[in-house]
Order: sequence, then structure tokens, then C-alpha cells
Amino acid sequence: MRLLYDVTAHSYNLMYEDGRRRLRDPAQRDALVEIALTKQTVKRPLKVLTFHSKDVYPQLLRSTLLIRLVAMFEAFLIDTLEEVSERSDDTIDGDKVVEITQRQLLAIDQKQSLKSFLMQKTLRQLTSAGFREIKKFYRSKLGVEVAQANTSSKLLEEIHDRRHLYVHRAGHVDEQYVHKYPTSGFKVDELAPIDEGYFLAALGLINNAALQVKNQVEAKYPDAPTWCYKQGSQRLSGSDLLVVVTAKIISPDALSDLLDLSCPIDSSQIASDITIWVSTRSRDVRWLLSGSRLQISKLFKILTYHQNQGHISKLDSFKVNRDFSLALD
Repeated sequence: MRLLYDVTAHSYNLMYEDGRRRLRDPAQRDALVEIALTKQTVKRPLKVLTFHSKDVYPQLLRSTLLIRLVAMFEAFLIDTLEEVSERSDDTIDGDKVVEITQRQLLAIDQKQSLKSFLMQKTLRQLTSAGFREIKKFYRSKLGVEVAQANTSSKLLEEIHDRRHLYVHRAGHVDEQYVHKYPTSGFKVDELAPIDEGYFLAALGLINNAALQVKNQVEAKYPDAPTWCYKQGSQRLSGSDLLVVVTAKIISPDALSDLLDLSCPIDSSQIASDITIWVSTRSRDVRWLLSGSRLQISKLFKILTYHQNQGHISKLDSFKVNRDFSLALD
């Protein structure tokens, strides 16, 4: 956004300087400037473009970007809460009573989880409530401060309030703003301008606040581990049995043996020969196997041995419907 502002403000300055130069010629005072748009060309008075480029257009640009900046910040805070909800239940108020219709219950059963439904409901409420309620939610539920210092918090609130003036009152001050910020010097119905210093300070403050939130959230709720895959030499075929085997790792020292696809399963074959892939994520491990029932049972016996030795637990397997086999490759 800073680059967009810099480039656009620079173009306004060029327009102003070039227009002033041309308007020194009396013959140019009623001239029209052709502006090429994507699918058409429009003509605008040179005099209007020149003098509006000095103050009107830059002010309009800054106020428009401020509205966009605050909206992006609030969207970032909401999106971050949604991401945290995938890693923790801290975003769910366990003591809150929620009314759910039977139609909603059926929709939850068919389309989404109950947790997802509750979280989406909370996010919609916070989006409607605005910045102050979002900030309170971060503090009470996550222990995360949206603004680290008290001064920064007050400045962020003022930025949101001034954005509110531009969205609902075209930038003109109301009684609530005057009462809340008596030292601003503004009077009711007076325009609260967005000068360059104010806009750049707001941009820097919101960028810093977003970074602070990001750092706090990542420290408290680290990224969920992702699946890591190791490819076997087996490929999907139309005739072989397709089986998924899952287990929980108890002994990390045994992990290398579990992932060793060169392990012999009989006198002529190794694990890789019937393994499409094996994957791990934290303490979870799973195999996608393809082969005859006898071949797969031999590898399963090896895994059963590891379970009996206390290396893994919750060893389980299930046959994959061939109609969905491609989704598991």
C-alpha cells in the first residue's frame, strides 16, 4: 500500500507541475486532457485536473487508502483467529450458551463440524462488533495484545474512529468523536483531513501492530506439523488390494526402522515393493500399500511386532475403495 501511495502521489505532483506550466499559455486555459482508460478515452478540463492534483486528489487518495488499510487490518485479525481455531480450542467459549435450530444441526451434520460452525458464528459477531471487541477477544481468549503499549492502543482506536467518520460521514466529525478526542481541536461537522503525515503514521502503526500480533500468535500457537512423505517403488494398479495402515509412534528411536522401505518382508521382496508411500506427522505414521493380501499381511506382521515391542501403538488398517484410490496417491 505504501508503494501505491508513493507512485500515485508522485503522478499527482507531475500532473500539477505540468498543468501549471501549460496554463501559463492563455490558449491552454480551456484545454481538455485526454485520459486513456482500458476501453475508452475520456476528456477532462486541464484547469480542474491541475489544481485538484495539488490537494483534492491526494486527500481523497489518503482517505480512501485509510479505509482500505483499516479494513485489511480487521480482516487480518479475523483470519488469524480462524487459523488459531484450527490449532487450538482457545477461540471457543465453552461456557457460552448457543441456540441452534434443527435445520442448522442438519447442515452441520452434512457440511461442516460443530467446531467450525461455532467459530464461524463467533467470527461473524466479531466482524460486526468492530475493532474494540476484536481487541478484547484477543486479550481475553488468547492472551494476545493487539497493541502492546497503551499509547499505541489509543492511536489505533483513533485511526479506526476516523475511518468510521469517512465511511459514514464523508470525513466530517460528529459529537461522539469530539467528546472522545477533545484535544484533536476539531468541531462538530468539521472535516477531519487525512494529511500525508497522519496517513504514513497510521500505515506504520498498523503494520507494526499486525507484526506484533503475528509474532505473539506464532509463539503461542506454533504451526501444526505437516505430513512428510517417502515414496515406495509400488504404483497403483487396477487389480491389487489397496490398504491404508495407521499407527502412533511411541519410541522415536524406532522411527528409522519403521520408515526403512528396504526391510525384507520375505525372501524375495522388501517393504518398498508393496509401498506406494509412507508418511509421518508428529507422532502419526501411515502407509499406503498395494499388493496381494498375503504380501500386505507379511508387512503387517512386522508392524505388529513393533507394536508388541512398544515402539508403536493403535496399529490399524482399512481397505480403500478403488473408486477413491486416486485421491490417496
